[in-house]
Amino acid sequence: MEKVVSVVRNGILAGTWKPGAALPSARQLGEDLHVNKNTVSKAFGLLTREGLLDVSRGRRARAAPSARRARPASDVFRGELNRALEPVLRSARILGLRSDEVSRALTEELATFYETAAAQVVLVECNRIDAQQYAAELSALLGTTIGWALIGNLAAAGSTDLFVVPYYHLDDVQGQVDTARVVGLHVVPDASVLLDMLMSAQQPGARVGLVCGNPNSAKRFERLFEFYTARAIEITHVRDEKATARVLAHCSRLYATSAAHEAVQKLVKKRVVLLAERIDAESLGPLRALLLDLKKTGRRRTTVTSTPVEARR
Repeated sequence: MEKVVSVVRNGILAGTWKPGAALPSARQLGEDLHVNKNTVSKAFGLLTREGLLDVSRGRRARAAPSARRARPASDVFRGELNRALEPVLRSARILGLRSDEVSRALTEELATFYETAAAQVVLVECNRIDAQQYAAELSALLGTTIGWALIGNLAAAGSTDLFVVPYYHLDDVQGQVDTARVVGLHVVPDASVLLDMLMSAQQPGARVGLVCGNPNSAKRFERLFEFYTARAIEITHVRDEKATARVLAHCSRLYATSAAHEAVQKLVKKRVVLLAERIDAESLGPLRALLLDLKKTGRRRTTVTSTPVEARR
């Protein structure tokens, strides 16, 4: 249950689910996280008592309105801390450790964590909107400040310990930072919007369109939807103005990625749903390991001096 609680709580506090937004069903979330539906329901109950969720019988759970989520962050943290420390402290007592020994060990681990968090980490993307979004999300998930830089201007990142790069941009970045440490980042479409999109495509006579920011993003989503549905979803990108105009005119249900949403919404009066991508919190293990390694081996900061390559996304 702790896995579900952590994912949902962090998602709400980080803004993955905005106030009032519907979460995936307990069954769907259970499948995504590989846990039982009843486990998800219990987690929802706990988060409802914390004031983070609104759950009504017969309706999907929703992120609580801001007023209901006004609980201080320190209270939320204290609750998590109590749940995490209880089994550890119980073991320490069984092992015969004195309270001062336990306190000293905790203090050392805390110092190590915050010293490690001070590493200079930069999130790399091809457009400003996604770069800022992912950097903010990663900062919240890791509890430290994450900078950001654009692929076409990595030299502006200056001296850097670690570059964090969405997996589809790894080749672009590694070609520029020969000696820098680079770790891939897994990002996934917002689950609730993705489900809404797929359900819309199942409706008889439905015409669903998705507008992306560039050709490579459109190709990536085309491959993604091949695994999700046999229904046609018209996908294009804003750089192809004719194709975009055709999709906007013919499709009754419109979606756009973060990089294209603002431009598309200006072209039509009907609502364009934002299909944002979020960091997969469950995939951050390699990044956390590298941050710890930076602490143990000493940081080897790199300054990018090579000529930027054009982003291929």
